[in-house]
Amino acid sequence: MRRLEKNLQNLSNGNLHFDLTTGEADEYTQNACEQFTIIQENLKDAGENLVRVTDEIGHFIEVITSLQKKSDEAATAMDQAENAVSQGNGAVLETLNIFNQIVESVGHIARNMDDVSKTTEQQAASVEEITASAHEVNGLVGEIATEALSAASAAEQSSAGTGQIVTVIEDLNMIITEVSRAIGKFQYR
Repeated sequence: MRRLEKNLQNLSNGNLHFDLTTGEADEYTQNACEQFTIIQENLKDAGENLVRVTDEIGHFIEVITSLQKKSDEAATAMDQAENAVSQGNGAVLETLNIFNQIVESVGHIARNMDDVSKTTEQQAASVEEITASAHEVNGLVGEIATEALSAASAAEQSSAGTGQIVTVIEDLNMIITEVSRAIGKFQYR
């Protein structure tokens, strides 16, 4: 484009004038000179148009160059934006991975808490069973104590009764001894 512009400028700046002066011209030469004059005027108009078109082409080339520069800048900006988006995507993925790790940790903690809760419930149930057993043992101890008191009372009564029986037996023995003596005094004949 630049070379075309330069060539057109060179052509438009070139000398397109013809030297058509002749001494005495015949009709044919005169006619040819008129034709060359018309051609020269047309070439002059074409040259002026060529200069104008060349200027317009130069302006368009400047606009195209500016647009190309802006396009290059836009492409660079797009590359930078793409890099930024890529980095942003990487950061988002990293954040998602961290959130997934947090979710896994929370799940692990929840499972541990569930295990602790179950263990606590089992311990509470065991404590309740131990407490119930302690109450049952306490009740049994109370019953045993009552029975022991009853047995002690019965033993005391039995002991008193035994003492009375011993006394009765001693009394019976004395009676038997006296009866035996009395019978011994009687002889059977």
